[in-house]
Amino acid sequence: MKKPYKYEVHDVGMIIRYTRLKKGITQTDLAHRMGRTNAQISKMETSQNAISIATMLKAFKALGVEWRIDIPYLGKFILEEHERKE
Repeated sequence: MKKPYKYEVHDVGMIIRYTRLKKGITQTDLAHRMGRTNAQISKMETSQNAISIATMLKAFKALGVEWRIDIPYLGKFILEEHERKE
């Protein structure tokens, strides 16, 4: 079994962008899937705005990946990526 990647919370915007590009999804497509604007997606990907957990999970769902959030201690958490099985 493949070991999950581990990321820190400040990497979320970069992870969303990387995953979007890896899957060949445009910002316009992602914005449409999430009910957001291109500008909001751009700000989310460049971490210009804080991302709520709900928005983060909505982005991952729109990108077709599942993420598990593991909170080992207050103030920091790790995201683990798992390919979504459909």
